[in-house]
Amino acid sequence: MKVVKFFLAFLILVLAIPIVNADMNLYDFSSNKYSLGDLVLFRGDVTYENDIRANLNIVLDCGVNSEQVAVELLDLSIGESTKFTGYAVMPVNLLGNCNVRLSLVDESGGVLETKTFYGFELSNELNGNFDISKDSYQLGEVLFLNGFVTRPNHAVVDGVAVISFRQENITRFLGVGEVVKGLFSYSKELVRIPPGGYKATIFVTDNFGNQNTFNDVLSVNVEGTLEIVANLQKSSYNPGDDLIVNGYVTNVFGRELSDISVEFGFGTETISENLVSSSVPYSVSFAIPDDVKTQT
Repeated sequence: MKVVKFFLAFLILVLAIPIVNADMNLYDFSSNKYSLGDLVLFRGDVTYENDIRANLNIVLDCGVNSEQVAVELLDLSIGESTKFTGYAVMPVNLLGNCNVRLSLVDESGGVLETKTFYGFELSNELNGNFDISKDSYQLGEVLFLNGFVTRPNHAVVDGVAVISFRQENITRFLGVGEVVKGLFSYSKELVRIPPGGYKATIFVTDNFGNQNTFNDVLSVNVEGTLEIVANLQKSSYNPGDDLIVNGYVTNVFGRELSDISVEFGFGTETISENLVSSSVPYSVSFAIPDDVKTQT
């Protein structure tokens, strides 16, 4: 009876020991953080107890979501270590800390061995640098904005950028720029907008779903005031004389302006002048009525 009990205890102990048919190893990655769409190299080795041809499935487990990202066909020899190496594109539907699950599967679909390793973090962040041609403009000028967008590993991206200009938390105008190999540019003629200070927020996303919002990343001031400089030929006039006004239009920045409309009024008469450029002076003439009252 004791022999039977001893045999049963030995059998239970043997059955409780896990039978490992394969030894699988996953080598370290080049980084501990990757972006959606990154090309990641998986390397390791497999040793099996028999000669067999099998598939090595590589699966990412990221929280509650999983996805197979690669498969390697291996010809294994009994007791010999066989190395594997292969690249995989990081899927767009996974985020966070990810484990790598290796499953050795025979040609009939039977799972021979499975082992899980800690892998890396998957992130959807983007980095960006932006600049504007100048920080102050006159209404009517053209604003130019440029940017350079990369993933955290400095890889350039293709995608789109949405730029919004806000004034006192009110969006005044928006624009879109295409991102090609990390570069994008945007231009806007500053017309039909109120003058004042603006802050630019830029939302960028690439073709794999990586994205970032750069809040108030740029500031710009738009000036709407013009200065009219006027000169008279003399300081006193008589009835019947011509009142000639000469001058020019400028602004606080001293920059050249184009397509300027100036309106002059004298008594009941109004004259409008269209100037091609602020560098072109104006000259208008009014006839002083013969019956105008004079002062002595």
